[in-house]
Amino acid sequence: MKIIPFEAAHLSCVAPQGAQRGVSEKLSPATADSLALADLAFSAVQEGYVVGCAGIVPLWPGVGQAWAVLSDTALSHPVILTRAAMRELQRIEEQLGLHRVQATVAEDHIEGRRWLAWLGFEVEGLMRNYGPEGEGDFWLYGRAA
Repeated sequence: MKIIPFEAAHLSCVAPQGAQRGVSEKLSPATADSLALADLAFSAVQEGYVVGCAGIVPLWPGVGQAWAVLSDTALSHPVILTRAAMRELQRIEEQLGLHRVQATVAEDHIEGRRWLAWLGFEVEGLMRNYGPEGEGDFWLYGRAA
């Protein structure tokens, strides 16, 4: 697996894992473009295919929202993926001067919750009806950058 700079087109190349189907559609093309231009995201490539994308969206000075869209292929290399994500998230945190990064994950997305814990995030609370159109409960995770 190779980590490369994120390009907005990469997002539509990822075949999201089951728990994330439809997630990539929630990031607008304008948001994806701005993440690429500001170097606030990265992509994982294996055998010429984009298997995952992740990054941080600045919310306000000092605080960012982490996001990831990952395929089953990306998840089949958890150690490589986690080390790369830790390195890249730290790079973005330093670039933005963040003191806090947070992330959300669907209540029933066990693998996503486990991955956030491996990345050093801690559960802060359950957000009821947080999903698109008020559907689904999501856990809020946070960590000091």
